[in-house]
Amino acid sequence: MKRRILQGILVVVLLSIVGTACTGKDKELQAYFQNNRVTDREAWMQDAAAKPILLIGEHHGVADNYELFLDILRELPEESIQLVMEMPPSFAYLCTEYLITGDENLLLQALQNMEGTFGFTQENLQFWRQVKTFSEEGKRIDVIGIDQEFQLKNTGLALLTIDKDAFTPVLQRIDKAGADGTDALLQELDAIVKEYDAKPANTDKDAAVQDIMVSLAQLCQNRKGDKNRDLPLYQTFVRKVDPNRRVLGLFGGDHIVKASDSGSMVSQL
Repeated sequence: MKRRILQGILVVVLLSIVGTACTGKDKELQAYFQNNRVTDREAWMQDAAAKPILLIGEHHGVADNYELFLDILRELPEESIQLVMEMPPSFAYLCTEYLITGDENLLLQALQNMEGTFGFTQENLQFWRQVKTFSEEGKRIDVIGIDQEFQLKNTGLALLTIDKDAFTPVLQRIDKAGADGTDALLQELDAIVKEYDAKPANTDKDAAVQDIMVSLAQLCQNRKGDKNRDLPLYQTFVRKVDPNRRVLGLFGGDHIVKASDSGSMVSQL
């Protein structure tokens, strides 16, 4: 009984703290969500269907979020959808290859390379399996990755999948430089990026290589990932996304802040 009383007191204290700690910005956000809330799921989908570009938060490994994304993909009326995600272009290419070829070993290897991140989950695997089912049922889903190349193992896997003969020597250079330390690795990556700067993107595979090289250049400029990434996210979004086709974008909250002066990717879009 005493324990329950103490728990009750703790809850009351916490609620009082939350109430008194509410800032002007908190109240502004609460007012925004109150003014823009929809009555139910059906109304939300009707509202979303009227907008060609729909951006929502990313999954962070939460199963319910994956289910929401799948529900949206399932219910959007368009048969052609651009699925734009905050992930490296290399992983986007590997997911695209999985959707085209059905090579689940490729998908499993790509997910294994993300061990230690939110991407390394059973829910993520099930998500891509379901996306493949949608594509088999007639939906055209183009996967577009917009972020830095944080997982170099997937960078290598994607490049080898694109052209094993051409990129084996490139990856050998990266491995050799990596053995000499971070600075040597970044210098070699920068040199490789420059070698591919002027190469044309005549095919889908050429375009995939270009995307990976652009992303690697961003990694070299922001090696710890601690600088603001909204501008390069925005630039890649504009370069890759067709505004005349349905877009479902999944991005972290920092990138989709609804404020005209936030400097976020969305405010720039």
